[in-house]
Amino acid sequence: MTIQVINMKYSNEQVICDVGEVFHDQESKEKGEKPICLAFTDPYTLHVVNETEDGYNINFKKWNPFTDVRQFNVGFDLIGIISSAKPAVQTAYEQKILADSQPIEKPNEETRSQTTIHRPRLTPEQGNME
Repeated sequence: MTIQVINMKYSNEQVICDVGEVFHDQESKEKGEKPICLAFTDPYTLHVVNETEDGYNINFKKWNPFTDVRQFNVGFDLIGIISSAKPAVQTAYEQKILADSQPIEKPNEETRSQTTIHRPRLTPEQGNME
């Protein structure tokens, strides 16, 4: 695993993930050619929740919460800076990945929760969504 923190160039997001290189094919890799892009596995955005005397509290959010895909190929032109994560941040990230990979319990009366996604309300100028 190569856990890195990536500052995305255009969105200014801070993404933590396992970073790998993607080559055109195995032969390209063996010849020592440059990779065509990077692979982000299990990417999460990093957010500072609050600062304390001892440091700061962070929150992880899935980089793309609308898919179950765990690996994304990302072009070099989208990446600003790549750096190593602090050991405590890396440990917290690894714990988050482990927790998210655990099977979800079937809901029962005690554990049932409901998530509702509401449609945005439109003004008369915006039109009707139906």
